[in-house]
Formats: sequence, C-alpha cells, structure tokens
Amino acid sequence: MIINMHSHLKSNGKNLIISNMEIEQYVNHCLNLGITKTCVCCTSNSEAVNNEHVKVLFNKYPDFFIGFGYVNMDEDKPEIVDKLFNEGFKGLKLICPSKSYEDKEYFSFYEKAAKFNIPILFHTGWVSTDSKISYVSCDRMQPMYLDTIARAFPELILIGAHLGNISYMWQAIELVTKVPNIYFDLTGGTIRKLSFSLLKMLFSTSLQPNLRTFNFSIRALKR
Repeated sequence: MIINMHSHLKSNGKNLIISNMEIEQYVNHCLNLGITKTCVCCTSNSEAVNNEHVKVLFNKYPDFFIGFGYVNMDEDKPEIVDKLFNEGFKGLKLICPSKSYEDKEYFSFYEKAAKFNIPILFHTGWVSTDSKISYVSCDRMQPMYLDTIARAFPELILIGAHLGNISYMWQAIELVTKVPNIYFDLTGGTIRKLSFSLLKMLFSTSLQPNLRTFNFSIRALKR
C-alpha cells in the first residue's frame, strides 16, 4: 500500500483542486500511479477552502482520502481538536504560528491530540510567498522545535512536512534518526530541488533513518 502523506486542498476560483487537478482527476491519477490513499488538508479556514470542504472530501471518498484538520493555534481554542476528532478527522495540520511550535502556550493543543491519539502534521521550513498569512517566519517552524514537543508528549506522533525544506533538512534528518515519535514526509517544498543522488545519500543505510510512516499510516486508518 502506498499512502501520500501530505496534500493540500485548494481552489482555482471555480472548483476545488489538489496538485492543480480537479478532485476526480486527482483520485484517478493517484490510483493509476499505485497510490491508494492520500492525506488531505487545507492551510486556512477561508471561505474558499476550509475544514468543511476537507470533511466533504473524505466523506465522499472514504476509501481514498484521510482528513487532517487545519488548526490556527493563535485564534482557535484547544476544544477545536475535540470537534475535529468527533467529525472524523484523523490528524491535525499546523502552519505559520505567531510563536515557535515549542512555545508552551500551544501545549494544550498537543495534549488534546495525544489524548485522542491523532498525529500532527507540522509545516517545517520555508513557506511559499503565496501565503495569505501576513506575519510569517520560517524560523518559528524549524524542525528542531518538534524535539521539545516529542519529549513532552512521547505518546504523540509528530510529522514534519517537506523534511524541513532545504534550509533545515539536517535538523530533520537528525531528529528522524533519533526520536521515535517524530516522522518527516518528502512532499512538495524546496526538498524537491535536491538531486536523486543526494537524496540517496541522505537516506543511506549508514544514517539508518527511522522510516516508519507506512506503519503509522496503517495504524491511523484502523482508528
């Protein structure tokens, strides 16, 4: 089973899209490639695209889409985690906080996720300049901040997006080889600019990376 761990639901002004494809086209494209499931999220709660749209998607395609609920930790209350869990979301998506991820002000959200045994997907590293959020700092989304959270909540699954992007990839690699409840995906971002030979070196047997995302994904689907 191949699971795409990270995709964004967007709007082209007329229809909802993923990777510049309309939904039915995207599903068929993935299935033709042998990708049997995709984790999907949004990155804001705008009128155009929000958690409600994601929920419609995973309810319409329950055998293909796994929903991750977007949370704005600076505006939402921790109780939103209860709401998302009860609505069938299997994980949380975090991006562009006003403080670093390890700030204790955010710990109540992490505590909720740990309580419900749902993973958190953290954006790490560089953010597109297309972001609609006005106060963005890549520095607040460094992979190393996940280490603090992982130590405080050892039962919580943390997933860093984009292997930290090129700016922070060495932090990400160190964490994923040492911390049992931290994972990283290789989707999107500037990490795609790396050559295949360099990626092979990064994940050589000498580094012994903890590549457990497949097993995690199977557990998530069983809940």
